[in-house]
Amino acid sequence: IAEIARDKAGVAGPTTRVIAHLAQSPEAEREIAARAAATGARLHRVDRAESLTTMNTRLGQEAASELLHELGRPVPGLAALAAAASRVNYPGRLSTHVTSTGRVIVDSAISRAGLRGALDAARSAFGAEPDAVLVSIGSEKDLVGFVAELAPLRDRAVFVDIPGTYLTYPARSDWPYRWVDAAALPELLTGDVLAVGTVSFTSHVLRMLGVDAERLF
Repeated sequence: IAEIARDKAGVAGPTTRVIAHLAQSPEAEREIAARAAATGARLHRVDRAESLTTMNTRLGQEAASELLHELGRPVPGLAALAAAASRVNYPGRLSTHVTSTGRVIVDSAISRAGLRGALDAARSAFGAEPDAVLVSIGSEKDLVGFVAELAPLRDRAVFVDIPGTYLTYPARSDWPYRWVDAAALPELLTGDVLAVGTVSFTSHVLRMLGVDAERLF
């Protein structure tokens, strides 16, 4: 974690004035603070919010506000920020897509906490548990967390094996629920469905749904 944080914080240079970041683990926080001290940048920490999407939205808004302030330009109020955020189209990040056969929520979570947030969003949107939870993650991700979180939905949890991907999938025996290959996806994308996993998987699902992933705002 420290190495990743050091690498990402390394983008800050001598002309960097502010480093805006979400609250991190202690080892990551130390690396970010060290980089700020080395460059003379001011730290702006955004504490965690209810969900990953909310956190990223807040970070983007506060970073943009910091930039406007540094440029001597007016900083928009909360209403303007909320209006701008409502016009952002970010497929694959808790995005909802209505099809002729149902609704599909697509999210690129790879940890148990992220999956829990996606499940909560799906329950809120659908008014009930998803008819199916489609999962595809590499063995280096939080497979154990996914298995544990989906235990109450074991009859609806499905691992989707996408051929030709760069991912190293877990052993079939490590996933105690249903397992299918990509050919089964069209049939599975029926009803109220949550599809969650690495970007290679969520991108595949979005392409199948015919989602425009080019225009974001």
